[in-house]
Amino acid sequence: MVPTPPSVPEADLEARGWRRTDDRTETVFEGLGVTVQSRTLVYEDRELRSRVVDAGGPDRVWRFLFVARLEITPKPMFGSHAALRPRVLREAKQTFATELRERGIEAISVGNDERVELGGDRRARLVPYRGRLSIDDENAKKSTVDIVGRLALWYDDGFYLAGVAGPSGTIDGWVETETDARELLEFIFR
Repeated sequence: MVPTPPSVPEADLEARGWRRTDDRTETVFEGLGVTVQSRTLVYEDRELRSRVVDAGGPDRVWRFLFVARLEITPKPMFGSHAALRPRVLREAKQTFATELRERGIEAISVGNDERVELGGDRRARLVPYRGRLSIDDENAKKSTVDIVGRLALWYDDGFYLAGVAGPSGTIDGWVETETDARELLEFIFR
């Protein structure tokens, strides 16, 4: 059975220049009589990508965002999600760092997680990330771009994850940009 996709303000994201690039379902854990499936929606900031290309920079994904819903079968007993949260957060942090490395981001550092209010009775754990992206241009010039990111985990009617990463500062003289990862995640939480 395919998990229900997470709720995402799709039209608002599109209006801000974001486009969905992936919708995937995968089994992330199976064992001890439990199966955990993830339904993940991935978005790319097409507006930033176009700005960099128009300024003469390389055509690549510069900023991405994902939102995932985890479905656990059989469903955990009422209240038991609190006991599962540390393990889910630990696994999510490792998976997000792997995703960043696969996107070419190096020297990744993970900050201390903090608890944030989402509204109502919902709370999330928010984890900051920093790294660097090396760029080789056509003139064999190497440069690096500072990357910032955030990962969020919260529980509503199940576990949800969201993450965002992108450049902070100048992209090799082509474009000046800031990735306000916290603002983007708060936009998703609405």
